[in-house]
Parts: sequence; structure tokens; C-alpha cells
Amino acid sequence: MLRLFNPADLVGLLVLQARAPANLAYSQEAVTGGVTRALPLGSLLWEWLPGRNGRHTWVHSKRGMAVGVVSARRRRGHGSWEIDRLQVARGCKVFFREILEGLNWMFGRKGAERLSIRLAQDSPLHETILQAGFTSLVREELYLRPKSGPSDGGVPSVSGTLRLAQEADDFNLFRLYNAVVPSAVRQAEGLYLRDWRGVRDVSQTGAVEEALVVQHEEDVSGVATVSKGGNGTRIVDLLAHPSGQDIADALIAASIGAYGNKGGLMCLLPDYLCSVAPCLEKHEFQYCRGFQSYVRPVTARVKQPNLLPVGA
Repeated sequence: MLRLFNPADLVGLLVLQARAPANLAYSQEAVTGGVTRALPLGSLLWEWLPGRNGRHTWVHSKRGMAVGVVSARRRRGHGSWEIDRLQVARGCKVFFREILEGLNWMFGRKGAERLSIRLAQDSPLHETILQAGFTSLVREELYLRPKSGPSDGGVPSVSGTLRLAQEADDFNLFRLYNAVVPSAVRQAEGLYLRDWRGVRDVSQTGAVEEALVVQHEEDVSGVATVSKGGNGTRIVDLLAHPSGQDIADALIAASIGAYGNKGGLMCLLPDYLCSVAPCLEKHEFQYCRGFQSYVRPVTARVKQPNLLPVGA
């Protein structure tokens, strides 16, 4: 049975930690170093409390004993929620699917539109996720560049103007987003300018420190957003036309020039920007790990209308 967590479950969840493998769901913060996945006991108790950081936590119990825990919170896109903790006791793998299907009804009551989860590429749960009604959304690769100062050669020349982003760039950035990002991802994040702005505001794990754009005539052809990650790193979020290798090259080099001597840099690269990978490797970024994101629409719970007999 899947039910909302309450403080009386603390003891049961402590026992579960000794019986369950590590958390299998990767939130954006976990991927980019904003949180530690192996939390100490005191931090786990704090994280489980209802409403903490906008998180909702559920417990799956069998004969009164907790055999699974799952939590989720609002994420990218209107009506979108992301699972950020998923654990089931060893030998109870069958409950993964029950938990995931149960969340569909839980979030239907909250008016959610979609539920997403990110797994490591080598996770044992990919088949279970698909059986629970999720569909593949995007594959991502994490690249890391240790602190080592700027690249040799400085910022390469680019066809266009490399400058800091301005508020007036919003519409052109939205056009770039529509041109580069696949429709399935845009449907999960935001199809309209208002939704896209909301996604952009919450998509970074820390405050944005700098945003660089490449402008060619009247259009913006690339953008690199640098924000704070965990453990002193910075996150470089890239968006550039796949055909413009010089655009990505210049944006990466400029980001390294600004922050390469302040700490490590990381980039979570989606598969639709796979052409950028050689540019990252050229600038000493190293591949770390692959991830796969899934999404499923939430079934809304509709109140049945009052029916009257014929002729009443």
C-alpha cells in the first residue's frame, strides 16, 4: 500500500535504509553535485519531513513494515514533477512498479500533468520504468572539467558577436530553443514563451552567474548559461545549433576563461546536442556517466457528474 509519509514512519524508514540499495533516482541537483546522494542519518530524517523543499514523500508498506520510499517535487515545466528518491528493500523489486503506478493516482489528485524520473544508464530499473507507463524522453551525458585554468589559445573566432545576454534576448532565445530542442522535450518542459521562461528560471541548481550568447545578424545562434553547482563547481548549460561547431567552441572557451580557474566545470549534455561532445573533449572535459530520463502523463482524476434516470 502506498501512502503519504508521516513522522511515525521514521523508525520504519531507518530500518529500510539497512535493507534497501542506494537511491536509484537522480534529480538534477544530484547529477550536478548540488546534493550528496549518500546522506547522513540526520540529513535523511530532515529530507523526509513533509513539505521539506517542496518535496512530497510516500511510503510503500507491507504488513505494516516499510518496504519502499519514493519522493518527488515540482520541477521543469508547467505541472511537471520529478521523482528524486526511489528505494525498495532488497528482494522486493516487484514493488517498484506498484509504487510508480500508485504515484500516477496520487499526483492526479494534485492536478499534476506529468511525472518524470532520471536513471543512471546502467540502472536495473529501465524495463520496470517502461512497464509502469513511462516513455523515454532524453538521454544525457555528464562531462566534467577539473579546475585547471583557461584553455590554451583563448576564445576562438566565431561567425557573429559573442556578448553577455540581455533581457531583450528572451524572444530570440526562445526561437533558438524551438529550433534545437525536440518537440517531445518541449512538450514536457514548455511549448509557450511563458512556460519556457518558468522552466529557465528553475532549471539551474544555483543562481545564474553569467549567460553568454552568440548573435548573428538579428538572431541568437547559441547560448551558454553558467550557474553554481555543488562542491565549488559551475554548471555550463549549452544550447546551440548542431551545425554551428564554431558557436559551441567559442561559448565553451569563454565559459572556461571566466570560471576555469575558480573550480571545476560540468556540463549535462542532452542527446540532441551530441555534436557538441567533441568541443567539450577538446577543452579538457571528460565523460563521467550517462543518464536516461523518462516521462509519463498523469491521469487526472475527474469527478463523475450526477446522473439522473431518463424522464426524471
